[in-house]
Amino acid sequence: MFELLNSRWLYCLKYLSELETRPTQWEDTIFERLFETAEINKLTKKEMGNYKKNLADSWDAQLMMKCNREEGLKKGREEGILYEKLQMARKLIELK
Repeated sequence: MFELLNSRWLYCLKYLSELETRPTQWEDTIFERLFETAEINKLTKKEMGNYKKNLADSWDAQLMMKCNREEGLKKGREEGILYEKLQMARKLIELK
């Protein structure tokens, strides 16, 4: 296994600039990350700027969704507590 992995690394490092497509048999996560990084590094300055902006926009959107979800959960808990208090008050009124 080590020799196969080692051979892939050597081949990849030697021919990375000449590869047109990713070898399909190299589905390993580490090689996927290597090829993605190589593709990003060969972008022009304008393309890199667009890539970074899109990445930042994506991170902002994810953060907004996370914050909105947390706020929704907090509001739901607060409403649940209020509902329980109202139910308890109704029960107390019925007991009188």
